[in-house]
Amino acid sequence: MSRYSPFHLNSEITLDAAISWRDGSLTKEGSLFCNDQLWSLEVLSEVADRFSGAVESGGGFYDKLTRQFDGASPNACKLMSEILWILYLFPINMGPDSSASK
Repeated sequence: MSRYSPFHLNSEITLDAAISWRDGSLTKEGSLFCNDQLWSLEVLSEVADRFSGAVESGGGFYDKLTRQFDGASPNACKLMSEILWILYLFPINMGPDSSASK
């Protein structure tokens, strides 16, 4: 697999960060950002219940997420933060160029 992308000038750094996360979090249930055991079945289940099981209406994504995680355990909040970090690790523009004239 190529580690270079002309669309992502820091692809090597990004892939190294992903490897650090994979090795510390997925294989050891740890965390990239703290010493807690975040990627355990217990914490993953709480995040899944709060995120998927409690659909919120009104407001933007972060407003809804804040309401869904109100009263969550600290580790569930940390895990959700780490999941968002992973989501944004490889940003990609999926839509058409919005600056193009119609």
